[in-house]
Parts: sequence; structure tokens; C-alpha cells
Amino acid sequence: MPHCTIELSSQLLSDPQQILSLAFKALSSSQLFQDKDIKVRLLPYDHFKVGNGDQLFIHASVSILSGRNKEQKNDLSTLLLSEIKSHFNDQTNLVITVDIRDMDSNSYQKETK
Repeated sequence: MPHCTIELSSQLLSDPQQILSLAFKALSSSQLFQDKDIKVRLLPYDHFKVGNGDQLFIHASVSILSGRNKEQKNDLSTLLLSEIKSHFNDQTNLVITVDIRDMDSNSYQKETK
């Protein structure tokens, strides 16, 4: 945890490692997580429809263990949105959304081998 999944229009995927790095940087700089626990994934989509059909999209879902307060979650959302907006500053017809979700810390399990 956290798990960050970035869904996006495949047309925006010119440099996947750069997008992964900017999301990782945002999560790390929030100081809510240890770097070793941050997981970031990209899911590009070739087929999608947003609005009237001419918009591209980026949606970042971040799942974190419960226990963070509303201010921490809002700050994390703002930080990640800002990093994504900055990277795609020149892109037109783009919708960017970020969603921070709590995972139940009582049922979340992890095994590292």
C-alpha cells in the first residue's frame, strides 16, 4: 500500500516510465508512505468514450489503508492531480480525475517473498 492505478487514453502513453515516476514522486513526497511500499501501475485504453467522444482521459485511483484523515487524503489527491496536470500541461481535450480510497486495514493482507 498504497496502490496507485492510472487508467488513461493510450494516445497519452508516449513515455510510460515518466508517468509512473511522476505518480511515484507525488505519493512519496506526501510523506504518508515509505517508498518501499508504493506501487504504481498504468492501464492504457485503446477503446473508450468520454463526454461527447473527443476527449482523452487520465484517472488515477489510489487505494490506501484506512486511518488517514480527510485533510491528508485531500492533500494527496491535490498533489497527484498537480503532478499529472503539470506533465500534460500542453495537452488539450483532456479530463484528469483522481480518487483516493480507503482499504479496510483489518482485512488487507500482504505477503512479500
